Amino acid sequence: MLSLVVLLSLFSGGWRFFDRLARKNEQGNKLYGGGKYQESLQRYTDAQLEDPDSDALHYNIGNVLYRQEKYDKALEEYTKSLSSGNSTLTARSHYNAGNTLYRSNDLTGAIESYKKCLEINPDDEDAKFNLEFVRKKLKENTQQQEQRQEQQQEQQQQKNRQKQQEEPDKDEQNSRSEKEQEPQKNESQEDSSRTQAEEMKDENMKPQEKQEGEMSKEEAEQLLQALEEFEEKERKALRKERAKPSGKPGREDW
Repeated sequence: MLSLVVLLSLFSGGWRFFDRLARKNEQGNKLYGGGKYQESLQRYTDAQLEDPDSDALHYNIGNVLYRQEKYDKALEEYTKSLSSGNSTLTARSHYNAGNTLYRSNDLTGAIESYKKCLEINPDDEDAKFNLEFVRKKLKENTQQQEQRQEQQQEQQQQKNRQKQQEEPDKDEQNSRSEKEQEPQKNESQEDSSRTQAEEMKDENMKPQEKQEGEMSKEEAEQLLQALEEFEEKERKALRKERAKPSGKPGREDW
C-alpha cells in the first residue's frame, strides 16, 4: 500500500517554525497526489536543502521513486527513513520497503520487511495480506524451480540413454562395414590371381614359336633319318671293298 501520507501533519508541533520546509513538503504532497511525480520530487529535494536528514522527506522521496519504478533508489530512501523515532513512520517504511523488494523479485527480503512492519503494528491488514501472498509466491517459485530441475535432469538422462543406444548401433554398423569391405578385397585378389594363373596356363598351351637358328622336331627327325641312310650306304660300300682280292693284309670287320 502506497497511499499518500502527509507526514508533516504528524509533527506539526515541532515543524511549524520551519515555514519554508513545511510549504515545500506540502506542495510536494499535493503534486504527488495528482500523479505529477517528477514535480513532487523536485519539491521534496528542495525541502531537503532546509533539512537534509529529514526521515519524512526520505520516505516521501522513496514513494516518488517507487512510482517511477526506480526500485533500487527507492529502497535506499526507505532505509534512510527507518531511523525515525516515530513508530508509524518506521512501520510504513518497512511496509513500502517490502513492496519495493517484491517488485525487485527479492521475495525473501520482502517477507522480512513485512514481518518487521507487523512487529511494530500487528494490526496492519495490508502487511498481513502481502506477507501471506509473498510466502505463497515464494513456495510456488521454489516448486516450479524444483520441477524445472527435475525436468532438466530427466531430459539429460534421456539424452544419455539415447546416446548409449546409438553408440552400440554405430559400432555394429562399423563392424558390418568392415566385414563388407573384406570380401571385396579378397575377391579382387582372387580375380587377380585367377587372371595371372589363366594367363600362364594359356601361355603354356600356345605352340612355342621357332626361335631363329633353332631346328624343328620334324627337321630333326628328317636329319636323323638321312644320317642313318648315309651310314647304311657307307657300310655297304665298305663290305664290297673288303670282298675284292688284295695283297695287303685284310682288316678286321668292324
